[in-house]
Amino acid sequence: MPMLMFPICQQNGFIWMCAPLNMSNVHYLPEEELVQKALAALMSTLGPVETMRFLTLSRAGRMESVLRHHQWQSTLDRKAFYDAVFAEE
Repeated sequence: MPMLMFPICQQNGFIWMCAPLNMSNVHYLPEEELVQKALAALMSTLGPVETMRFLTLSRAGRMESVLRHHQWQSTLDRKAFYDAVFAEE
């Protein structure tokens, strides 16, 4: 099996493995296959308990951010917000 080599890129103080991407050659898995492979990878790496914990953490974090956004929205003065956003410079 040939080894893949990626150029190294540096951005904002971080070092990344970069590869030029030709979008015409990108192949996406069907959604069902993607979900099956992702769950299989999680299960084989983390086991059933930690997989469920990971999947639950994702949702809990999302709900918290939605709640935080709703709280922020409730304190907004709509007119002042729109005036600031759509002010002509």
